[in-house]
Amino acid sequence: MTQQELLERVRRRLRDTVGTADELLFEDKELIDDYANAARDRLFLICRNLIIDSTTATDGGTPVSLPICRINVVAGTAAYAISPKIIEVIRVKLALDYLPLTQVKQDQLDLLCVNWQNADSNTPWAWCPDLTTDSITLIPTPLVSDTAYLTVSRFPVVRLTMDDKDIPLGFREEYHEDLIPWILYLAFSKQDVETFRPDLAETYRKLFLDRCQDIKLENHRRLSGVHTNTPRRAFTSR
Repeated sequence: MTQQELLERVRRRLRDTVGTADELLFEDKELIDDYANAARDRLFLICRNLIIDSTTATDGGTPVSLPICRINVVAGTAAYAISPKIIEVIRVKLALDYLPLTQVKQDQLDLLCVNWQNADSNTPWAWCPDLTTDSITLIPTPLVSDTAYLTVSRFPVVRLTMDDKDIPLGFREEYHEDLIPWILYLAFSKQDVETFRPDLAETYRKLFLDRCQDIKLENHRRLSGVHTNTPRRAFTSR
């Protein structure tokens, strides 16, 4: 589904399709640039694993591009900024090492590595996700320069905008329709005499959140590969 197709479906649901641009209750940019982006962010934040990525180098942001799946590790530097497009870092592996690093949370570091802040530089064996916001820290500080390859769950890199109506929505098509309830929730929450419908807004909010739980379960089944199999009938002797 493209942004234009999403816009058309939302307008039909809002019954806001007739009239000039000045007569419509909602502007195109309002529905897409504001509400659709908010709906997509909410969907990804709740469901988390809609995009799992291990190849995208940077987020392409301006004025500064930040790493998504590849970090240039510098000898003597432990902490590295990562893109806010990343929802969760799943795996970190150094190019010069055979095995991925171990994830260690801040509250575990003192138990696992006494005086880790003052440890000599060496080959990192762990990474910490929560010492500084939007960064990861390698433990211990790297002794040599390297490249860290990340596997992450992330938001779509490109924001939705009506400046180009033919841009796709940027994630699995089977979940495109699931943006609509949150868009309608925001639309009917608009503080305007012709649009403010708090009862209807709450109905769509609950519909969206319920659907998110279904998507989380669907993704868990798809990614874990856990399925219920019916045993085949065995041969039996008479």
